[in-house]
Parts: sequence; C-alpha cells; structure tokens
Amino acid sequence: MSSMKALIVLILVQTSVLFLSLRPFINN
Repeated sequence: MSSMKALIVLILVQTSVLFLSLRPFINN
C-alpha cells in the first residue's frame, strides 16, 4: 500500500513540475 502511495505522489510531483516548466511556453 505504501509503495502505491509513493508512486501516486511521484506522478503528481512529476506532472506539476512538467506543468510549471511548460507554462511559460503556453503563456507566450
């Protein structure tokens, strides 16, 4: 169960980092 939770947290962190890195390109 804890590994599943860690996997979900890792995916959320990666998607948020990707979104923050792509946001300037979207704004421009």
